Amino acid sequence: MSSNIQNLSDLAEIDRFEQAIQAFNAGGLDLDRLTAARLQHGVYGQRQQGVHMLRIKVPGGRLSPEQLDAVADVAGTYSQRGIAHVTTRQSIQVHYIPLDSTPAAMRRLATVGMTTREACSNTVRNITACSLSGVCPREHTDVTKHLDGVVKHFLRNPLNQQLPRKFKISFSACESDCAQALLHDCGVVAVNKDGRHGFMVRAGGGLGHKPREAIVVEEFIPEHELLFAVE
Repeated sequence: MSSNIQNLSDLAEIDRFEQAIQAFNAGGLDLDRLTAARLQHGVYGQRQQGVHMLRIKVPGGRLSPEQLDAVADVAGTYSQRGIAHVTTRQSIQVHYIPLDSTPAAMRRLATVGMTTREACSNTVRNITACSLSGVCPREHTDVTKHLDGVVKHFLRNPLNQQLPRKFKISFSACESDCAQALLHDCGVVAVNKDGRHGFMVRAGGGLGHKPREAIVVEEFIPEHELLFAVE
């Protein structure tokens, strides 16, 4: 498994988000504009008044010890309940955080390269991978390095800031498809064809109110065409 966990943070955007909160509190920003800003930065409203959920992206489900410490600090320092929730798509959610405290929580995560950016809203969400990527004896390739490239390409990309709906991508290292391409908007599966390593790409899957299986849109593409195909 690749241990090169990327730095996905951006302190300047956290500053801008904090300024938006301050403008809202002062009556200079309307609720709709604040809602759009906080969703873009991974902050969900809760039914409970005055508190919010912060969703932290964990691409491929990979975390360093320092990142785990940062998540624990956020849960212990800024959440009124002190609990972090691991999601089925390899993100981490911390509930019961007052809105005014969310920028400080984001800055703590930024010290270890983590971000909440685009963990919510109609964007490319956290990109998931098979949990055994890099160590599974059946894999054709360690897909984490390919996942890292796709994460870097789409994060903060103007192309996908206002999609019609949220967009979910997964990577599997072999045909066993542990990351479940069938359930994703785009599922990348490493394959071997006639001794050549490449990828199958599925698209159009989902588990919404009209669940459907993703269809194969590319039977085989070489590594150098993967990013183009996903885009």
